[in-house]
Amino acid sequence: MESDINASADPIVWIRSDTCGLGPYRADLVETYWRWEQDPAVLVGYGRQQPESLEARAEGMARQLRGENIRFTIYDLTGEAAVPVGVATLLPDLSVRTAEYVVMLAPEARGRGWAPRRRGWCSTTASMSPTCG
Repeated sequence: MESDINASADPIVWIRSDTCGLGPYRADLVETYWRWEQDPAVLVGYGRQQPESLEARAEGMARQLRGENIRFTIYDLTGEAAVPVGVATLLPDLSVRTAEYVVMLAPEARGRGWAPRRRGWCSTTASMSPTCG
């Protein structure tokens, strides 16, 4: 299924460099996000005690898309097509106008410097959001 996702129409990439980009969090990538979340390192990082079913993840995706947290898909732009490699999330605390920054990377994308590069982009993009002022 993942090859179908990667072969789809060009994704929206709001901000880009020569190697990576940042675009919207996408409901059509729920199975890809779910696969990444089943990695033991991600389970531990999220403080989860057990894996989640794809069905439960799809239900959670609907809530996430309506929620206050701000999510972005991270793309690898080094090939011919933009390939999703992770998710960057801002967890805003509106009362003090700050946000916690969380990155989830696909196991195969780790160690390539994606996370530090996107921190500034997330902050810049989120500041344009009406929810973050």
